[in-house]
Amino acid sequence: MKLTVYLTALGAFFLLDMLWLGGVAAQFYRDQIGSLLREDPILPAAVVFYLLFVAALVRSEEHTSELQSHSFIS
Repeated sequence: MKLTVYLTALGAFFLLDMLWLGGVAAQFYRDQIGSLLREDPILPAAVVFYLLFVAALVRSEEHTSELQSHSFIS
């Protein structure tokens, strides 16, 4: 996995997720699942999730690209 692709994807995912969670859908989540939300999020778990999730996304895309480049069907 190329580090620049990973870091770019991580930054983009983090930015979009913060916009979504902090602005666009914040009230919706409070209204719909407010009783399940924590007052203080578990930050180490969130960091581990972001790192692993983005790594899986980037690796999945790389694997798909490799399969398509070796495919008989374009």
